Amino acid sequence: MKEKIMNFKISITIIASVLTCFIFTIVLAETNEEAYLQTLGERLNIDMQIFERIGKAIDENNLEKSLLILMTEQDEFQKSHNIYKNRPEGLDNEAVKIAERLEQASFNIINGIEFLLSLPEYFTEEDFGKGWNQIISGAERYDEAAIMINNLIEEYESTRNIYLYGLLFGIGGFILFLLLGKRTNDINKSSALGLVRNGFLFIALGFGTTLATYEWASGDTYFIFWGLPIYGGYLILKGIFSFSREEVEVETL
Repeated sequence: MKEKIMNFKISITIIASVLTCFIFTIVLAETNEEAYLQTLGERLNIDMQIFERIGKAIDENNLEKSLLILMTEQDEFQKSHNIYKNRPEGLDNEAVKIAERLEQASFNIINGIEFLLSLPEYFTEEDFGKGWNQIISGAERYDEAAIMINNLIEEYESTRNIYLYGLLFGIGGFILFLLLGKRTNDINKSSALGLVRNGFLFIALGFGTTLATYEWASGDTYFIFWGLPIYGGYLILKGIFSFSREEVEVETL
């Protein structure tokens, strides 16, 4: 009879784990935004390096050199503009805002350069200022976008760390209660510790599979297996309650 009850409990556990894997799985349809933002960051870094060279020329009061750098690097700004403009579908609002800001920034810079190139040999300071102000406006938008990219990438890192710490927590708890279970000869206590151990195992599986799909998702989707940690927490509480009840019964005797 006890063997049948044990087999029934094992079957229920297997069914529950299957349900939490599939029925209670949240699917997040997302473009791989982190990789896209890293691409934007790399391209933005190229543009910012050009502006660093321009800044040094201005500090040296060498206006001709700064204009020459802008004109020779015009194609690079155009490449950047095309990357910022041709963004993938499915981005969240923050990523779209960053891409739009970079697109507008590069557009301003390109327009400013073209305006300066169109000036006659003898031009007024006011005419020069019009083109230069457009370029400066683009550079300022670049600075704002760089901050936004760093903040969003930090959010992705925080999300990854949550899944990683959850996995480590589950593995650590599983190993601990596996060792504690082997140190007791009491069947009831061993059963209670086994529940807690399995609970941590389900937590590790839930966070581990979520982390795996987050890191190596194919296409534009990764899965949050939130059902597994919830079921694991239920098993842990059940095991702790059973173990406490066993301790009370022993003290009463």
